[in-house]
Amino acid sequence: FPSHDMVPGDIVCKKVFDSLRGGFGAGADSVVHFKTNLGGSSLGVYSGSVGTWIIPQSANAGKTRILDSFDVRWAAFKTLWNSRGYYVKPVVLMRHQGETDAANATLISEYATRQTQLFTHLRDTTLLEPDLPTLIGGIPTNSTGYSATIEAAKQAFVAGDGGRSYYIDLNGLPLGPDIGHFSHSMQISYGNFIVTGK
Repeated sequence: FPSHDMVPGDIVCKKVFDSLRGGFGAGADSVVHFKTNLGGSSLGVYSGSVGTWIIPQSANAGKTRILDSFDVRWAAFKTLWNSRGYYVKPVVLMRHQGETDAANATLISEYATRQTQLFTHLRDTTLLEPDLPTLIGGIPTNSTGYSATIEAAKQAFVAGDGGRSYYIDLNGLPLGPDIGHFSHSMQISYGNFIVTGK
C-alpha cells in the first residue's frame, strides 16, 4: 500500500484491511501502509528540497533520489515477508504532491511528463502491477502551493489512464495555519472522503 500521506493513508489502509478480512477471512493477514516520500519533495531536479524523484536523471549533489530509496526498500520489504511465507501484493497507490513543484516555473512545465514517468516506473518496474489503481490528491485552489497547470496535468493523467486512476478534489477542506500544508482535520477528512466519497 504505497502512499505519500500518512493520516489519509492510515484510514484507507484500515478500510482495505477490514474489507479483505470480511471477504477472505483469515487469508488476509495484514495490510501495510508503505510510505514512499519525503516532505517537500518534487518531481524534478530544480528544487531546493532534500529529495526529488527525478526519473530517470541522477540526483544533484547532496540530494536524495527518492526513486532509488523506494525501489530498495520495497524489494527488501518483499524479500523479508516472502521469506516468512507471506505473499506480498500492492493493492493501491496514493499520491498527493505538487506544492514544491508549483514554486518553480521549470518544474511546472515538466510536471506532466515526469508524473507519467513516475507512475509508469512504479507500476511496471518497481511494483510489477501495470494496472495498479492510483489515487491522486489535488491541491486546493486556496493553498499557497496551488498551480492550475499542475492540477490540470493530474486530471489529464487520470482521464487518459483507462480507468486505473482517480483524482481526489480537496477544495473546501481546511488547510493548516501556513495555508500550504494540510491541517490534521483535513487529513482525516481526506481519508474519509476516499473511503466514503463524501
